[in-house]
Amino acid sequence: MPSVTEVQRSLRVLCLEDEPRDAEMIRELLVDGGYVVSMELVASEADFVAALQARAPDIILSDYSLPGFDGPAALRCARRLRPMVPFICVSGTIGEDAAVELLKQGATDYVLKDRTTRLVAAIRRALVAAQAAQERRELESAMRAREEQLRFVTDHAPVGIAHCDRERRYKFVNQPYAAIFGRRVDEIVGRPVWEVLGEAAYADARPHMEEALAGRVVEYVLNLSAPNGGEQTVNVQYVPERDADGAVVGFLSAITDITERQRGAEALRRSQDLFRAVTENTSDAIYVKDARSRYLMFNSGAARIVGKSSAEVLGRDDTALFPPDEAREVMAGDRRVMAGGPGADLRGKRHRRGWRASHLPFHQGSGVRRAGQRHWPVRHRP
Repeated sequence: MPSVTEVQRSLRVLCLEDEPRDAEMIRELLVDGGYVVSMELVASEADFVAALQARAPDIILSDYSLPGFDGPAALRCARRLRPMVPFICVSGTIGEDAAVELLKQGATDYVLKDRTTRLVAAIRRALVAAQAAQERRELESAMRAREEQLRFVTDHAPVGIAHCDRERRYKFVNQPYAAIFGRRVDEIVGRPVWEVLGEAAYADARPHMEEALAGRVVEYVLNLSAPNGGEQTVNVQYVPERDADGAVVGFLSAITDITERQRGAEALRRSQDLFRAVTENTSDAIYVKDARSRYLMFNSGAARIVGKSSAEVLGRDDTALFPPDEAREVMAGDRRVMAGGPGADLRGKRHRRGWRASHLPFHQGSGVRRAGQRHWPVRHRP
Protein backbone atom coordinates (compact mmCIF):
# COMPACT_ATOMS: atom_id res chain seq x y z
CA MET A 1 0.00 0.00 0.00
CA PRO A 2 1.47 3.40 -0.96
CA SER A 3 2.23 6.18 1.49
CA VAL A 4 -0.24 9.05 1.58
CA THR A 5 2.60 11.57 1.36
CA GLU A 6 4.80 9.78 -1.18
CA VAL A 7 4.08 8.40 -4.64
CA GLN A 8 4.37 4.63 -4.64
CA ARG A 9 6.90 3.51 -7.24
CA SER A 10 6.43 -0.25 -6.87
CA LEU A 11 2.94 -1.43 -7.77
CA ARG A 12 1.47 -4.95 -7.66
CA VAL A 13 -1.45 -5.12 -10.07
CA LEU A 14 -4.01 -7.90 -10.49
CA CYS A 15 -5.46 -7.38 -13.96
CA LEU A 16 -8.63 -9.22 -15.03
CA GLU A 17 -8.51 -8.87 -18.81
CA ASP A 18 -9.04 -11.26 -21.72
CA GLU A 19 -7.25 -9.03 -24.25
CA PRO A 20 -3.46 -9.21 -23.73
CA ARG A 21 -2.94 -6.10 -25.87
CA ASP A 22 -5.21 -4.05 -23.59
CA ALA A 23 -3.33 -5.38 -20.56
CA GLU A 24 0.00 -4.40 -22.11
CA MET A 25 -1.33 -0.93 -22.89
CA ILE A 26 -2.30 -0.54 -19.21
CA ARG A 27 1.17 -1.69 -18.12
CA GLU A 28 2.85 0.87 -20.37
CA LEU A 29 0.62 3.65 -19.04
CA LEU A 30 1.57 2.79 -15.47
CA VAL A 31 5.28 2.60 -16.30
CA ASP A 32 5.05 5.98 -18.05
CA GLY A 33 3.31 7.25 -14.91
CA GLY A 34 6.40 6.43 -12.83
CA TYR A 35 5.52 3.00 -11.42
CA VAL A 36 7.62 -0.14 -11.33
CA VAL A 37 4.84 -2.55 -12.26
CA SER A 38 4.43 -6.18 -11.25
CA MET A 39 1.29 -7.31 -13.07
CA GLU A 40 -0.52 -10.64 -12.77
CA LEU A 41 -2.85 -11.15 -15.74
CA VAL A 42 -5.89 -13.45 -15.39
CA ALA A 43 -8.87 -14.01 -17.67
CA SER A 44 -11.18 -16.41 -15.79
CA GLU A 45 -13.06 -16.52 -12.50
CA ALA A 46 -11.02 -19.46 -11.23
CA ASP A 47 -7.68 -17.74 -11.92
CA PHE A 48 -8.98 -14.46 -10.48
CA VAL A 49 -10.08 -16.13 -7.22
CA ALA A 50 -6.83 -18.09 -6.97
CA ALA A 51 -4.77 -14.92 -7.41
CA LEU A 52 -6.76 -13.11 -4.71
CA GLN A 53 -6.35 -16.00 -2.31
CA ALA A 54 -2.61 -16.24 -2.96
CA ARG A 55 -1.80 -12.67 -1.89
CA ALA A 56 -3.22 -9.16 -1.81
CA PRO A 57 -2.34 -6.88 -4.74
CA ASP A 58 -2.01 -3.14 -4.36
CA ILE A 59 -4.84 -2.60 -6.83
CA ILE A 60 -7.31 -4.59 -8.95
CA LEU A 61 -8.01 -3.55 -12.54
CA SER A 62 -10.93 -5.38 -14.12
CA ASP A 63 -12.63 -5.43 -17.49
CA TYR A 64 -16.42 -5.25 -17.32
CA SER A 65 -17.31 -7.99 -19.84
CA LEU A 66 -15.47 -11.29 -20.15
CA PRO A 67 -16.59 -14.70 -21.43
CA GLY A 68 -18.36 -16.47 -18.56
CA PHE A 69 -17.40 -13.75 -16.05
CA ASP A 70 -18.05 -10.02 -15.66
CA GLY A 71 -17.12 -6.95 -13.65
CA PRO A 72 -19.93 -7.13 -11.04
CA ALA A 73 -19.11 -10.78 -10.27
CA ALA A 74 -15.39 -9.93 -10.05
CA LEU A 75 -16.21 -7.05 -7.66
CA ARG A 76 -18.19 -9.38 -5.41
CA CYS A 77 -15.25 -11.81 -5.27
CA ALA A 78 -12.84 -8.98 -4.53
CA ARG A 79 -15.01 -7.52 -1.75
CA ARG A 80 -15.29 -10.98 -0.19
CA LEU A 81 -11.61 -11.97 -0.39
CA ARG A 82 -9.73 -8.64 -0.37
CA PRO A 83 -12.19 -5.97 0.80
CA MET A 84 -9.49 -3.35 1.46
CA VAL A 85 -7.90 -3.46 -2.03
CA PRO A 86 -9.06 -0.72 -4.45
CA PHE A 87 -11.08 -2.01 -7.45
CA ILE A 88 -11.13 -0.02 -10.70
CA CYS A 89 -13.16 -1.11 -13.70
CA VAL A 90 -11.37 -0.50 -17.02
CA SER A 91 -13.72 -1.21 -19.89
CA GLY A 92 -14.73 -0.09 -23.32
CA THR A 93 -18.31 -1.37 -23.12
CA ILE A 94 -19.62 -0.20 -19.76
CA GLY A 95 -22.48 2.25 -19.87
CA GLU A 96 -23.12 5.10 -17.45
CA ASP A 97 -25.91 3.29 -15.57
CA ALA A 98 -23.81 0.14 -15.20
CA ALA A 99 -20.84 2.22 -14.01
CA VAL A 100 -22.94 3.99 -11.36
CA GLU A 101 -24.33 0.65 -10.16
CA LEU A 102 -20.80 -0.74 -9.92
CA LEU A 103 -19.73 2.21 -7.80
CA LYS A 104 -22.74 1.65 -5.53
CA GLN A 105 -21.63 -1.94 -5.03
CA GLY A 106 -18.20 -0.83 -3.82
CA ALA A 107 -16.00 -0.22 -6.85
CA THR A 108 -13.44 2.53 -6.30
CA ASP A 109 -13.66 4.05 -9.79
CA TYR A 110 -14.12 3.24 -13.45
CA VAL A 111 -12.12 4.29 -16.55
CA LEU A 112 -13.15 3.90 -20.17
CA LYS A 113 -10.56 2.28 -22.44
CA ASP A 114 -10.76 5.15 -24.88
CA ARG A 115 -9.86 7.53 -22.01
CA THR A 116 -7.06 5.60 -20.37
CA THR A 117 -4.98 8.76 -20.03
CA ARG A 118 -6.83 9.30 -16.73
CA LEU A 119 -6.05 5.81 -15.48
CA VAL A 120 -2.79 6.73 -13.68
CA ALA A 121 -4.49 9.62 -11.86
CA ALA A 122 -7.41 7.36 -10.91
CA ILE A 123 -5.01 4.73 -9.54
CA ARG A 124 -3.11 7.32 -7.51
CA ARG A 125 -6.34 8.65 -6.00
CA ALA A 126 -7.50 5.13 -5.20
CA LEU A 127 -4.20 4.17 -3.55
CA VAL A 128 -4.09 7.34 -1.48
CA ALA A 129 -7.71 6.85 -0.37
CA ALA A 130 -7.02 3.19 0.48
CA GLN A 131 -3.97 4.14 2.54
CA ALA A 132 -5.94 6.82 4.39
CA ALA A 133 -8.71 4.31 5.09
CA GLN A 134 -6.15 1.81 6.38
CA GLU A 135 -4.67 4.41 8.71
CA ARG A 136 -8.16 5.28 9.97
CA ARG A 137 -8.83 1.61 10.66
CA GLU A 138 -5.55 1.25 12.53
CA LEU A 139 -6.28 4.37 14.55
CA GLU A 140 -9.79 3.17 15.36
CA SER A 141 -8.42 -0.24 16.33
CA ALA A 142 -5.84 1.37 18.61
CA MET A 143 -8.54 3.56 20.15
CA ARG A 144 -10.77 0.54 20.75
CA ALA A 145 -7.86 -1.29 22.35
CA ARG A 146 -7.18 1.67 24.64
CA GLU A 147 -10.86 1.93 25.50
CA GLU A 148 -10.99 -1.77 26.33
CA GLN A 149 -7.85 -1.42 28.47
CA LEU A 150 -9.32 1.61 30.25
CA ARG A 151 -12.59 -0.25 30.79
CA PHE A 152 -10.73 -3.24 32.23
CA VAL A 153 -8.70 -1.05 34.59
CA THR A 154 -11.66 1.04 35.77
CA ASP A 155 -13.99 -1.94 36.14
CA HIS A 156 -11.49 -3.61 38.45
CA ALA A 157 -10.66 -0.48 40.44
CA PRO A 158 -11.83 -0.47 44.09
CA VAL A 159 -13.73 2.78 43.53
CA GLY A 160 -16.78 3.88 41.55
CA ILE A 161 -15.84 6.23 38.70
CA ALA A 162 -18.20 8.42 36.66
CA HIS A 163 -17.69 11.13 34.05
CA CYS A 164 -20.41 13.79 33.75
CA ASP A 165 -20.85 16.77 31.40
CA ARG A 166 -21.94 20.30 32.32
CA GLU A 167 -25.59 19.25 32.01
CA ARG A 168 -24.85 16.62 34.67
CA ARG A 169 -25.46 13.69 32.37
CA TYR A 170 -23.36 10.57 32.65
CA LYS A 171 -20.87 10.10 29.80
CA PHE A 172 -19.08 7.16 31.41
CA VAL A 173 -19.40 4.97 34.50
CA ASN A 174 -17.47 1.89 35.55
CA GLN A 175 -18.90 -1.35 36.93
CA PRO A 176 -18.23 -0.54 40.61
CA TYR A 177 -20.10 2.76 40.22
CA ALA A 178 -23.10 1.03 38.66
CA ALA A 179 -23.03 -1.65 41.38
CA ILE A 180 -23.36 1.01 44.10
CA PHE A 181 -26.77 1.85 42.63
CA GLY A 182 -27.73 -1.72 41.75
CA ARG A 183 -27.79 -0.95 38.01
CA ARG A 184 -26.00 -1.94 34.81
CA VAL A 185 -23.59 0.46 33.15
CA ASP A 186 -25.86 0.88 30.11
CA GLU A 187 -28.73 1.82 32.41
CA ILE A 188 -26.78 4.85 33.67
CA VAL A 189 -24.77 6.25 30.74
CA GLY A 190 -26.70 9.08 29.06
CA ARG A 191 -29.05 9.65 31.98
CA PRO A 192 -29.06 12.75 34.19
CA VAL A 193 -27.44 12.40 37.60
CA TRP A 194 -30.61 13.16 39.58
CA GLU A 195 -32.40 10.15 38.07
CA VAL A 196 -29.69 7.82 39.36
CA LEU A 197 -28.96 9.39 42.76
CA GLY A 198 -32.59 9.92 43.72
CA GLU A 199 -34.22 13.13 44.91
CA ALA A 200 -32.87 13.22 48.46
CA ALA A 201 -29.27 12.29 47.60
CA TYR A 202 -29.22 14.69 44.64
CA ALA A 203 -30.39 17.53 46.89
CA ASP A 204 -27.34 16.86 49.10
CA ALA A 205 -24.97 16.40 46.14
CA ARG A 206 -26.13 19.33 44.01
CA PRO A 207 -24.23 22.15 45.77
CA HIS A 208 -21.03 20.09 45.63
CA MET A 209 -21.53 19.51 41.88
CA GLU A 210 -21.99 23.24 41.42
CA GLU A 211 -18.67 23.80 43.16
CA ALA A 212 -16.98 21.31 40.83
CA LEU A 213 -18.53 22.97 37.77
CA ALA A 214 -17.20 26.27 39.14
CA GLY A 215 -13.70 24.77 38.92
CA ARG A 216 -13.05 23.49 42.44
CA VAL A 217 -12.07 20.00 43.63
CA VAL A 218 -14.70 18.83 46.10
CA GLU A 219 -14.80 15.99 48.64
CA TYR A 220 -17.70 15.13 50.94
CA VAL A 221 -19.67 12.26 52.47
CA LEU A 222 -23.07 11.28 51.03
CA ASN A 223 -25.78 8.91 52.25
CA LEU A 224 -27.44 6.81 49.55
CA SER A 225 -30.20 4.25 49.38
CA ALA A 226 -28.60 0.82 49.03
CA PRO A 227 -29.83 -1.64 46.38
CA ASN A 228 -30.97 -3.99 49.17
CA GLY A 229 -33.25 -1.32 50.62
CA GLY A 230 -30.93 -0.18 53.40
CA GLU A 231 -28.64 2.81 53.55
CA GLN A 232 -25.03 3.14 52.51
CA THR A 233 -22.48 5.87 53.14
CA VAL A 234 -20.04 6.88 50.42
CA ASN A 235 -17.09 9.24 50.20
CA VAL A 236 -17.41 11.36 47.05
CA GLN A 237 -14.78 13.40 45.24
CA TYR A 238 -15.45 15.64 42.22
CA VAL A 239 -12.62 16.84 39.96
CA PRO A 240 -13.42 19.48 37.30
CA GLU A 241 -12.82 18.61 33.64
CA ARG A 242 -11.45 21.46 31.52
CA ASP A 243 -11.15 21.90 27.76
CA ALA A 244 -8.09 23.21 25.91
CA ASP A 245 -9.10 26.79 26.77
CA GLY A 246 -9.44 26.02 30.47
CA ALA A 247 -13.22 26.18 30.55
CA VAL A 248 -14.95 23.64 32.80
CA VAL A 249 -16.92 21.22 30.61
CA GLY A 250 -17.80 18.56 33.18
CA PHE A 251 -16.42 16.69 36.15
CA LEU A 252 -15.03 13.32 37.17
CA SER A 253 -16.67 11.63 40.15
CA ALA A 254 -14.96 9.04 42.36
CA ILE A 255 -17.11 7.24 44.93
CA THR A 256 -15.88 4.92 47.66
CA ASP A 257 -18.29 2.91 49.82
CA ILE A 258 -17.34 3.65 53.43
CA THR A 259 -20.42 2.13 55.05
CA GLU A 260 -18.48 -0.53 56.97
CA ARG A 261 -15.77 1.96 57.86
CA GLN A 262 -18.40 4.34 59.24
CA ARG A 263 -20.01 1.54 61.21
CA GLY A 264 -16.64 0.52 62.59
CA ALA A 265 -15.85 4.12 63.53
CA GLU A 266 -19.20 4.46 65.25
CA ALA A 267 -18.67 1.19 67.13
CA LEU A 268 -15.21 2.36 68.17
CA ARG A 269 -16.61 5.70 69.33
CA ARG A 270 -19.24 3.94 71.43
CA SER A 271 -16.60 1.61 72.86
CA GLN A 272 -14.36 4.56 73.71
CA ASP A 273 -17.26 6.40 75.32
CA LEU A 274 -18.05 3.31 77.39
CA PHE A 275 -14.40 2.89 78.36
CA ARG A 276 -14.20 6.52 79.47
CA ALA A 277 -17.45 6.21 81.40
CA VAL A 278 -16.19 3.13 83.23
CA THR A 279 -12.68 4.42 83.96
CA GLU A 280 -13.79 7.86 85.05
CA ASN A 281 -16.50 6.62 87.38
CA THR A 282 -14.49 4.21 89.52
CA SER A 283 -12.44 4.78 92.64
CA ASP A 284 -9.76 2.45 91.27
CA ALA A 285 -6.75 3.86 89.49
CA ILE A 286 -6.64 2.71 85.87
CA TYR A 287 -3.89 3.75 83.53
CA VAL A 288 -2.17 2.69 80.30
CA LYS A 289 1.59 2.81 79.74
CA ASP A 290 3.86 2.23 76.77
CA ALA A 291 6.96 0.00 76.60
CA ARG A 292 9.10 2.73 78.19
CA SER A 293 6.69 3.02 81.15
CA ARG A 294 5.37 6.37 79.97
CA TYR A 295 1.76 7.07 80.83
CA LEU A 296 -0.63 7.18 77.89
CA MET A 297 -3.88 7.25 79.88
CA PHE A 298 -4.40 8.26 83.52
CA ASN A 299 -7.90 8.24 85.00
CA SER A 300 -9.33 10.41 87.75
CA GLY A 301 -9.00 7.57 90.31
CA ALA A 302 -5.27 7.43 89.67
CA ALA A 303 -5.05 11.22 89.92
CA ARG A 304 -6.73 11.16 93.34
CA ILE A 305 -4.36 8.48 94.67
CA VAL A 306 -1.11 10.13 93.54
CA GLY A 307 -2.28 13.70 93.96
CA LYS A 308 -1.38 14.75 90.41
CA SER A 309 -3.59 15.56 87.43
CA SER A 310 -3.43 13.61 84.19
CA ALA A 311 -1.91 16.66 82.49
CA GLU A 312 1.04 16.44 84.91
CA VAL A 313 1.53 12.71 84.34
CA LEU A 314 0.82 11.91 80.66
CA GLY A 315 4.00 11.32 78.66
CA ARG A 316 6.13 10.84 81.82
CA ASP A 317 7.25 7.67 83.58
CA ASP A 318 6.97 6.53 87.22
CA THR A 319 9.85 8.71 88.43
CA ALA A 320 7.37 11.59 88.27
CA LEU A 321 5.08 9.81 90.76
CA PHE A 322 7.07 7.64 93.13
CA PRO A 323 10.28 7.69 95.11
CA PRO A 324 13.25 6.30 93.13
CA ASP A 325 13.26 2.79 94.63
CA GLU A 326 9.51 2.46 94.28
CA ALA A 327 9.56 3.81 90.71
CA ARG A 328 12.28 1.33 89.70
CA GLU A 329 10.28 -1.56 91.14
CA VAL A 330 7.15 -0.55 89.25
CA MET A 331 9.03 -0.10 85.95
CA ALA A 332 10.81 -3.44 86.42
CA GLY A 333 7.41 -5.05 86.67
CA ASP A 334 6.43 -3.28 83.44
CA ARG A 335 9.46 -4.72 81.66
CA ARG A 336 8.71 -8.24 82.87
CA VAL A 337 5.17 -7.96 81.55
CA MET A 338 6.34 -6.60 78.19
CA ALA A 339 8.86 -9.46 77.92
CA GLY A 340 6.06 -11.97 78.38
CA GLY A 341 6.61 -12.65 82.07
CA PRO A 342 3.95 -12.78 84.77
CA GLY A 343 2.16 -9.63 85.90
CA ALA A 344 3.66 -7.89 88.89
CA ASP A 345 1.88 -7.75 92.24
CA LEU A 346 3.19 -4.68 94.08
CA ARG A 347 2.24 -3.14 97.42
CA GLY A 348 3.07 0.21 98.94
CA LYS A 349 1.80 3.40 100.54
CA ARG A 350 1.17 6.72 98.90
CA HIS A 351 -0.27 9.80 100.54
CA ARG A 352 -1.03 7.83 103.73
CA ARG A 353 -3.04 5.28 101.80
CA GLY A 354 -2.00 1.68 101.12
CA TRP A 355 -2.05 0.53 97.53
CA ARG A 356 -1.69 -2.62 95.53
CA ALA A 357 -0.89 -2.72 91.84
CA SER A 358 -1.38 -5.56 89.34
CA HIS A 359 0.37 -5.22 85.97
CA LEU A 360 -1.23 -6.95 82.98
CA PRO A 361 -0.11 -6.92 79.31
CA PHE A 362 -2.00 -5.07 76.60
CA HIS A 363 -1.99 -6.76 73.18
CA GLN A 364 -2.65 -5.18 69.75
CA GLY A 365 -3.53 -6.67 66.39
CA SER A 366 -2.88 -10.42 66.38
CA GLY A 367 -1.79 -10.32 70.04
CA VAL A 368 1.92 -10.73 69.31
CA ARG A 369 3.99 -8.83 71.86
CA ARG A 370 6.13 -6.11 70.39
CA ALA A 371 8.34 -3.40 71.88
CA GLY A 372 6.25 -0.36 72.46
CA GLN A 373 3.01 -2.21 73.12
CA ARG A 374 0.82 -0.69 75.77
CA HIS A 375 -0.25 -2.75 78.79
CA TRP A 376 -3.13 -2.30 81.23
CA PRO A 377 -4.89 -2.22 83.59
CA VAL A 378 -3.10 -1.25 86.78
CA ARG A 379 -5.53 -0.83 89.63
CA HIS A 380 -4.68 0.88 92.92
CA ARG A 381 -6.88 0.03 95.86
CA PRO A 382 -6.75 1.71 99.26
